[in-house]
Amino acid sequence: MYQVMGCDISSTQPKEQWVINAEAESLDVLLVDFLNEALFLFGTKGMLAHTLMHIQLRHTESGYSLIATIFGETYCVHHHGALKEIKAVTFHQAEVIEHESGVRAQVIFDL
Repeated sequence: MYQVMGCDISSTQPKEQWVINAEAESLDVLLVDFLNEALFLFGTKGMLAHTLMHIQLRHTESGYSLIATIFGETYCVHHHGALKEIKAVTFHQAEVIEHESGVRAQVIFDL
């Protein structure tokens, strides 16, 4: 997501910590909700993620829940440069497909 915005995430440092909680009835909805929450945290608190850690993905009676701890730093235009705005993460063609070798996910960003 940050690469779409034009941010080189390798230039960020794990100085701060945020936690995202999300619940959804399916994995694709959970992915979109998680990314929209990360986008919200960027818009309200300037969160630029460096590392995603302590990811807890659980299957629940109503679908799935996710708790993720994110380490990064607050966005600074002088350090990170001007970024493109992502308006939203859309459900259009969003999908999460499980394979034997892992998971493939696809989302579309509304710029």
